[in-house]
Amino acid sequence: MADNADLVCFRCKLVLPLGWFWNIADPRVLFLPSGPRHEDPVATQAVWRFLAEHVYHPIELLGENSPRHSDIDDDFTTVDDENRTGEPTLAEYAGEWAGRRLALTPRPLCEAIRAIATAAEDGCYHARHTLTPEDHRALRTLDDALDWPEPAGRPVTDDDVARRIARLHRRLDILDSAAPLATTPAVVTFIAESSQVLAPARELTLAALTSERDDYAPPALFDAERAIGLVRYTAWLVLP
Repeated sequence: MADNADLVCFRCKLVLPLGWFWNIADPRVLFLPSGPRHEDPVATQAVWRFLAEHVYHPIELLGENSPRHSDIDDDFTTVDDENRTGEPTLAEYAGEWAGRRLALTPRPLCEAIRAIATAAEDGCYHARHTLTPEDHRALRTLDDALDWPEPAGRPVTDDDVARRIARLHRRLDILDSAAPLATTPAVVTFIAESSQVLAPARELTLAALTSERDDYAPPALFDAERAIGLVRYTAWLVLP
């Protein structure tokens, strides 16, 4: 029976997959599709880069069945993830990955939404058999309309930033419009509190953000985009 192993930094929301292993083998050996991982110099370099980069951070070595593995959500960057466009390859992460600074910058809005989402998941789980058609409609609206933001390593122009601000404002309008649809307290609270936390993102303007960015997205915009992406992720999780 095979299992996966990941190095995870819970401060920077970064996952470095280490490969898979046969969990009945002794000693365990981590494998990539190309063979044993310890024979891959790029993988070795990436592991040491991760350890050096996250000294003093809350790092955990997790298998896919570890209890905390479920705490990894869509806000985490997963190295070499073929299922997500724009995630760094192993070689990019081991080297000078363009999105490193932005991806590792703290995201306070995401943290606030994550706290709300945790309570919402618990509340909606207990109410899952009593969610009303109105609740389903509200959650489905969020799941369908709130797409995931662009990756950290994508260069942007001022026009790109203006376009993303406009898109963010439209997503906030969708979030606000979903609030009156729900009827179950857990769902109502989740949407209302998320809307309240994200309200300051309406104040983001191109002029205000120009001074805080380099060639990539401004951290405040990136945080707000990913926070509203977490709202969508939570809606998807709690939909029956």
